[in-house]
Amino acid sequence: METNKVTIAELHHHYRRELGLSRRNADYLTRRVYKDAALAHATLPDRWAETLHPGPANLRPIERMTEAGNVGPDARPLMGREQHAAYQTLTRGRQRRAAEQYAREAVTAA
Repeated sequence: METNKVTIAELHHHYRRELGLSRRNADYLTRRVYKDAALAHATLPDRWAETLHPGPANLRPIERMTEAGNVGPDARPLMGREQHAAYQTLTRGRQRRAAEQYAREAVTAA
């Protein structure tokens, strides 16, 4: 039996502190994310979502494709601190909106 690499406390902390959800919504989403792959991919960091709901095992990753279609390493420079902070802000905003929408739909359906 394989154990999950992402703990319930980490998930709850992500929803509560990182995304700023209410305690009730964070508790609800923490329970639901183990069963719902779409919810996990919409509201969690990619590596956590892949850990909870792995994709097909027979696919192998390939090297990144450049704009010209050539396979090889990406020649673009890495993003700086300001760019990374802006990217994190956008990502957390997208995750927060998806989590709030899912929680809102669950409350209206009940």
